Amino acid sequence: MRSRRGWWRWTIGAASLLAGAAVLGLPSEPEPEWLEIDYRPFVDLDRISHSGETVGELLDRLGGRPRPAGSERPEDRAAHALLDPLLEPYAFVLSDVVDALVEPPQLPWVEVGALWSPGEPQPAWAELLRSRRFLVESDGAGRLRAFLPFRESEPIAGEPPVGSEAAARAAWEDAWPVLRLVAAAERRRLGGDRPLAVEVYAYTHEPARTRFHVGVRPFRTEISETAPDGRRPPLDLDRIQRFLDSGWQLEGGRVEPDGTLRLFGSRPKRPPALLGHPVTLADVAVAYRAVFHGGAAEPYMSLDRGDRAERMTVNYGGRLRDTRLGLVSLLCDVRFKTFSVGLDPLRGGDVRERLRARVPDFATHVERFARLAGPEAAGGQQTRLWFYPDDVEMALSARGDLMALARARMTAASERAGGGAGEDVPAWTRGLVEQINAQYDALAEEFPELAGLDQAVRWLALFTWLRQLDRQGALLPELDALLAVPLPSVPTPRSFPQVVAVHAIPPAGREGPVDVFDRSPVVDALARLAPREGERLSPRRRFARALAALDRNHPQQAALAREMEAIDPRRASTADLLRLARRAERLRLHALALRSLPEAGRRRLEERRKTEGPELRVFDVAIGGLDLGMGRALAGAARRSLRWGSSGVAALAAPEAVGAGPAPRPEAPREEWRRDPEGLPDAVLPDHGLGQAPEHAAAGGSFKRRYRETASGWFQRLEEETSGTVWLQVVTDPDGPEARSRLVELGPDGRAVRFERTEEGRQLAYRLARDGSRVVARRAGRARLLPFLRLRPGSHAGPTRATLQPADLVTLSLESPGEAADPERAPVTVSFRLSDGRAFTAPVPRPLLQRLVMGPEAVPAPEKGVPGLAPLPEMAGRPRAVMVLEGAGRGLPPWAVAPAPAVPGEEEAERVALGFASWRDRTSGPAAVVGVDVARSPGRWGGAPAVNGDALLLAPRGAFPGLAEGWRERIAANWPADRLVEALPEDAASVPSLVLLVSGEPPGLLGRRLRSLARDERMSGKILAVWSLAAGPLRPDLPATLLAEGRLAAVGLRHWPAARLSRLEAVLAARAAAVRASAGKGLRAEEIFAGTLWFY
Repeated sequence: MRSRRGWWRWTIGAASLLAGAAVLGLPSEPEPEWLEIDYRPFVDLDRISHSGETVGELLDRLGGRPRPAGSERPEDRAAHALLDPLLEPYAFVLSDVVDALVEPPQLPWVEVGALWSPGEPQPAWAELLRSRRFLVESDGAGRLRAFLPFRESEPIAGEPPVGSEAAARAAWEDAWPVLRLVAAAERRRLGGDRPLAVEVYAYTHEPARTRFHVGVRPFRTEISETAPDGRRPPLDLDRIQRFLDSGWQLEGGRVEPDGTLRLFGSRPKRPPALLGHPVTLADVAVAYRAVFHGGAAEPYMSLDRGDRAERMTVNYGGRLRDTRLGLVSLLCDVRFKTFSVGLDPLRGGDVRERLRARVPDFATHVERFARLAGPEAAGGQQTRLWFYPDDVEMALSARGDLMALARARMTAASERAGGGAGEDVPAWTRGLVEQINAQYDALAEEFPELAGLDQAVRWLALFTWLRQLDRQGALLPELDALLAVPLPSVPTPRSFPQVVAVHAIPPAGREGPVDVFDRSPVVDALARLAPREGERLSPRRRFARALAALDRNHPQQAALAREMEAIDPRRASTADLLRLARRAERLRLHALALRSLPEAGRRRLEERRKTEGPELRVFDVAIGGLDLGMGRALAGAARRSLRWGSSGVAALAAPEAVGAGPAPRPEAPREEWRRDPEGLPDAVLPDHGLGQAPEHAAAGGSFKRRYRETASGWFQRLEEETSGTVWLQVVTDPDGPEARSRLVELGPDGRAVRFERTEEGRQLAYRLARDGSRVVARRAGRARLLPFLRLRPGSHAGPTRATLQPADLVTLSLESPGEAADPERAPVTVSFRLSDGRAFTAPVPRPLLQRLVMGPEAVPAPEKGVPGLAPLPEMAGRPRAVMVLEGAGRGLPPWAVAPAPAVPGEEEAERVALGFASWRDRTSGPAAVVGVDVARSPGRWGGAPAVNGDALLLAPRGAFPGLAEGWRERIAANWPADRLVEALPEDAASVPSLVLLVSGEPPGLLGRRLRSLARDERMSGKILAVWSLAAGPLRPDLPATLLAEGRLAAVGLRHWPAARLSRLEAVLAARAAAVRASAGKGLRAEEIFAGTLWFY
C-alpha cells in the first residue's frame, strides 16, 4: 500500500479505559463469544484499486452489503474482488485485540509471514501468511498463535452463530493442510522432539463494513507431529517433477477414482519455457496457489492508473507478485506498449524495423491510425489493450474426471476508456488486435514472454478445473503439498513508468512517415517532483499543485483551469479532487513532452512542417493488462468424451463413458493417507525471537533490556524498573521498503495498553478498549524512550547545528512554506552557508526550484539554465561541491520518527542535489551531494578519500534475479576483469577507497547486504556506491542509517529501473574509463560518478 504518512495522535482518557475494564469484569453479564472490531479508522481510503476507484469509493458503493453468492449482484461481487487484497492485511488488528483484551503477551509475537523479505526465496505458503489470510505468529520459543478464517467460503454477516472455541477448532482443521507445513518448518528450526504449543483464534471478515469478528475463546493444542490429516491421498510430487523433466507440454489431466492425478502432455517442437527457463515445480505451485488460495478475484496482472500521472501501478491478482508467472504477465503487458508506439520500454529504442523482420506487414497502433482517412481519424483515442482468456478452450469428459486443453492461447483484445471489450472498436485498433492474434507465434520469437504466457495459461487452466471438482466434493490428492515448494527470487516491479512519446504523423488522408520521439526524460523528471516513495500528498494539496502547474496560454489547459477554479476544494469530495488533478497532470505531462523536445527532434518537426503543413497529431495510448482467470473457459467447456491419439494429444470424440469418474471425498480420514508425499521439500523458518538474548541494564540501570537481531529483523523487550511498564518490539525486513514494525506497551498489570505499527509506509498509534462486544480504537501519542525503541544499538541520531565547514563546500538547506494558505504559490526559502561562516537566504519561486529538479532534458529552453541556482549566485563563490542538507528526521526509518506531511520532490534534499548535478555540464557548476546530518556531514565530506584511479566492482553471483537476469555478464564486459569481484577481499588493505556494488536483488535483500557491508571493518573509511537493478527503489532513509553505523566515508546510490536498464552498459563503461583517468588527480567520487546521488 503506497499511502501518505500520517501519524495517528489519538488520545483516550483513563475513565474510558476503566469503563472498558469494568465491562470485562461484570459478573452479571456473560462474556461474549465474539468481539467485533471496526478497522475503518486504520484504512487508507484514498488508495487506488485495480479499477481506478479509491478504497473509500468502493466501500461507499457497497454500502455494507456482503459478498453475493453465485452470479447475484455482479457489480457487488466485482467490488468485493477489488477490495479483498487491499483489506485482508488489516487483520493485524486481530492480534492487537487479543493482546489488549484477552491474553497479554509475555514475549514479542513475530509474524511468521514477515520473516521473509518480499521477493526473497521462500516456500509458496509464506505469501498466504504475509498477506494475513492466515495470520500466524511465533514467539520463537516453541509457541505459535494463529488467527484463521472460519467458513471462508461462506460469507457470514454479523457475529458467527457458533461458539468461538468450536469455530477455532474447525478453522484449524480446515487450515491444517497449510499450517502443518508452517509448524513443521518451525519444529525443524528448533530441533529435537519438543512439541509446539499452539493457540488458535477464529475470525470472520465483513470487508464491506470494514469489520472483523474474532472469537475470544481459543482452541489450544500441542503439535508433536505434522503428518497430513488423512482426508486426501498424498500428491505424487515426484510424478509431476518427472513430467516437467520430460519436456512435455501440458495438455490435460485425469483424476482417478482413488484420487490420483495424472497429467497428459505432448512433445512440442521446443520444451515448454518461462523466460528462457524450463517450467518448474515452483511455477506449478504458483499456479495452484493463484487458483486455490488467490482470494476473491481470479488471477490477473494489470498496469493501472496510479497516484501519479507519470507512473502506473502494477497490480497482481491471485498472489502472482514476485513470481515468474507474474513477471511473464507483466512483460506481456509491456509488449502492448511496443505494439502501440514501436518503442521497447525494456531494451530501449525504436524496434519497428526489427519487428517487421519477423512480421513483414507489421504496423503499430499509431502507424495504423496515421494511415486512416476521414473524420473518424481526426481525434485521439484512449484504449486499453488486454490479453483475455476468451479463446482458451477446455473440454471435459461426461463425468468431469478428465480435462483436455483444445486451445491454450490468450487473445489480444481492446476496450475504449470507459467502455467494454470489443465495444465501438475503431479500424486501426481492430487491425492491431487482429495482427497480434494472427502473428502471435512470430511475435513470440522476438518476445519469448508471449510463449511463456501460453505455458502459464495451461497450468492455470488445469487448477481451475481441479478447483471446480474440489467444490463439487470430488476426491482429489492433497494439493496443498505444492505450497511446500520453495519459490526462487523473482522480484517484480510494484510500479512502471508511463511510456510517453511524441508522434509526428501526416495529415489525415495523406501518406507519410511516422516519427516517434521517446520522451522518457519527461517521465523521469516529473517523478522527481513527486513525494518520496511511499508518501502521498493530501488530495487538496495535489489538486492545488496540479492547478498551479497548468499553462493558461494553452487553450485546453486554460479551460481545465477554469473548471478547477470554480470548485471549492474544502467542500469537494476526494474523488472529484483526484479526478480533476489527474486530468491536469496528464495534460501537463503530454504538453511538456512536446515543448521539451531536444534540438534534433525539433529540427525534424520543422522539416516536416515545411513539406506537410503545420498540422501535428498526437496519439495517446492508455494502459492495459491481462485477465488470467480460467473460470469462463471452464464454464464453456464441452462435456464430451475424449480419446487420446498416438501423439498423446486429446481429440474430441462422440459422447461415451470414460472411466468411473472421480470419487466423493470420504467423511473419515484414512490411516494410509497420513504420510508426506515423496519429495516434499523441508522448509525451515528463519531465525527469530529473543532466543537466549541476555538481559542487561540500560540507561544507567533504569531499564532492563533484552535485544536480539537476526537476518529477518530485530526483537527486543524493554522494562522500566520504577513503573513496571514493558515494551515489546518487533521490526521485520528492517532495511526494506516494505518493513513492518510492531510495538506493544504493557502496563504495570501486564495488559497491553497501546500499540504502534508501521504498515506499508504508514504509521499507526492507538489504544483499544471494549464496549460490550465491540472494540473501539482510539488514537494515542507516541511511546517514550526514542533511543531504545527507534534505532538499532550502535547507531546515532539527533542532528545538531554544524560549527565547522570545510573549504570548497557550500551547504544549502530548504525551508518549506508548509501548510500555508496556498503553498504552491508561496516561495521556498533557500539558505546558503559558506565555508567562511557567512550565510544568506533567498526566497525561491516554486516553478524555478521545479525547473532545477527536473533537469535540462525535460524543460523548455534548457540553454537558459536556472536563474539564481544553476549557476549558483555570485555570493556563493566557486565551491567544489554544494551539499544539500536533509531536514530533521528525513534520514530516520519510518518507525523512528513521527513523520511530517508528505512534501513534494522539489523540497527534498536528494531531489535538489540531483537537480544541481543534472545542470552541472551546462553551467560548469560544482558537484552536488546530500548531507544527512547537519553536524557530521560537512566534516565527513572533508575527510572522504579521493578515488585516485582505482575502484572495485562488487557483483555477487546470484544477485541478479528476475528482470536483472543475465546482467552480471554484461556488467563484467564493461569493467576491468581484475577489478571485478564476487566478495570483498579478505585483506582490508586490498580494498580500494571506492567499492561499487551492482545488484538486482529485491530491495529488502539488497538493503540487508548493504547493512552488512556498512558494518564490515574492511569498509572503514571507504566509500560505498550501489547501483541497484532491483524491481523497486531502496528505502530513502537507508543511506543515512548506513552512515550512522560509523564506518563508511560516504554512500552513493543509483537506481536502474527495468525501463531504463538499456543505458546501463554505456554508462558503466564510461565510469570505468573515468576511474582509470582519475589516477593522481585527487578527484572525488561525486566528480567521477555523475548520475549517482552521494550522501555524506
